[in-house]
Amino acid sequence: NQKEEHLKVCSRVEVLCDQNCGMKLPREELDVHKKDFCAYSLLKCPYVEYGCNDKEIFRKDFDEKMKKDSGKHLVLIVKTVDKLSKK
Repeated sequence: NQKEEHLKVCSRVEVLCDQNCGMKLPREELDVHKKDFCAYSLLKCPYVEYGCNDKEIFRKDFDEKMKKDSGKHLVLIVKTVDKLSKK
């Protein structure tokens, strides 16, 4: 009975990532995995503050989105600079 309870909280027991990426890793590494490595972690588009509507992107799609939307992001930056220069 104690072993069963221990396995529910043990930091060394391997668990599946709860973001459905399929990775199995020690429970103690789960937070770092989700924060820095998981393909299904949501990242904020750095251009949201300039008007980009894609507020959250899966890490696995981030690089492609940045390439695909580079023109759109450039226009948003130019508009922002233009507004600031008029002030």
